[in-house]
Amino acid sequence: MLRGALRIVNSDDYSYYFLATRSVTRKRKYQNCPLSLNDKHFPALNLIHANGPFTLSEFQKYFSAKYPKLKGVARKLFFDLYNYGKIARMGRKNQKPLF
Repeated sequence: MLRGALRIVNSDDYSYYFLATRSVTRKRKYQNCPLSLNDKHFPALNLIHANGPFTLSEFQKYFSAKYPKLKGVARKLFFDLYNYGKIARMGRKNQKPLF
């Protein structure tokens, strides 16, 4: 199973789908999936859950303002959460993907 193909997954099973495909994703160099989340990931995840969907640029702006010490790793944390299956793409806003 690959994430690149179109798959229809029930929203309740979404996190399990990503767990099942994570081993395939880890083998790809362009999509490094972390083995587990660390303490830096949880503030990013909490910000996304509290303030709703973001584009990547919006997330970097809000995350950097709230956590200035983690400003340099905001983009990496965001993609780690996506590759780990904690957040999902849900549409578009101004021609940019919304997560």
